Amino acid sequence: MRYDIEGLFADFVRENGLDVRLSHKLPAGYEDAFGTFDPVTGTLFMDGAFLADAADYEALYYLFHELRHAVQYQRPELVDEDVRRSARYAIGYDGTCSRLDGDRWSKCKLEGDQAYFTLAYQSQPNELDANRFALERVSALLPERADMAEGLSELWLPDEPMDPAQLQALYRRIDEAIAAQGGGSKRYQLAIFDLDGTILDTLEDLAASTNHALAVCGYPARTIDEVRRFVGNGVRKLVERAVPAGTSPENMERVFAAFREHYAGHSMDATRPYPYITFLLKGLKLKGMRLAVVSNKLDGAVGPLCQHFFPGLFDVSVGERPGVRKKPAPDMVEAVLTELGISREMAVYIGDSEVDIETARSAGMDEIAVTWGFRDGALLKQQGATRLADSPGELYDILTEG
Repeated sequence: MRYDIEGLFADFVRENGLDVRLSHKLPAGYEDAFGTFDPVTGTLFMDGAFLADAADYEALYYLFHELRHAVQYQRPELVDEDVRRSARYAIGYDGTCSRLDGDRWSKCKLEGDQAYFTLAYQSQPNELDANRFALERVSALLPERADMAEGLSELWLPDEPMDPAQLQALYRRIDEAIAAQGGGSKRYQLAIFDLDGTILDTLEDLAASTNHALAVCGYPARTIDEVRRFVGNGVRKLVERAVPAGTSPENMERVFAAFREHYAGHSMDATRPYPYITFLLKGLKLKGMRLAVVSNKLDGAVGPLCQHFFPGLFDVSVGERPGVRKKPAPDMVEAVLTELGISREMAVYIGDSEVDIETARSAGMDEIAVTWGFRDGALLKQQGATRLADSPGELYDILTEG
């Protein structure tokens, strides 16, 4: 063996700030593998017999493949969102699939042929990322064996990766199967709530300010149900949807300005917490859970609304502000996780719309959709919701079950 595996492993772990140990005895169920990384125990397993007989490029390829998996789990900020999300799922060739829930794996068995599951496994962004990384590192260390390493890489890279939408559908199947068998429950440390339609019924005030702004600019009013459909992507998008088709950008800005001015003084006229929401939040606080709000509503309105209706209950609130992308981008959620120092694996995002479902997905974290807000349960399920709560009481049980 030309290279010192233990030395390369130790150097990589130190340079990348990982907390990983190396074992040469494969765990049960992986006897036919060359290696694997277990994020729960922080152990990288490499088969000792394989290392003794393998060519240098083979041993290094599988070592760096698994080290890249360690990075994906322990240094998620170094990989992109698709890689982070896919790293939560393990897909077996026989349809035995698992999802990482906090500090344990939840398992299920799905129907389907081996070719389908093999392609799904090979197409996962975290696997593609690990294979490409391994090829780069081996080619750099052994340029004279780069062709051999590339040939090895091609064994694991699919000729045509599965369509991302199909892969996301498979993840939803895994989520649904785990939920159906009562698996995947865990005690969360942080609950991040959407505001409008989730904890506050703001629809009447939003409609009143919308129609005030439209009237000021000479445009027809909108019904309450129309405004219900328009909300979810921030005030500017609400205005864009409310004005007549063909409205000029200049007049749209006039409506937007009129809305902001009116809503600043009337955001609490008819707005109220949904029934039993305050009891829910206080109960979660007593359980030691951290609470946050992330909203596409203007930041200048989010804080005062939270403080007025829920004084002292939220640890942090984030609204629309310059330089931070709105939901469904993960930026606001990431800001909350960073400020509170809580991992995404121990946090859950709760909302009432398709925007919230996509926000949780883009942030790579669990989501719960509530059915008492601006969208109904059937629509939420069509949009990919993996778990629904029909009442604050049911939501409390979901959030606190161990």
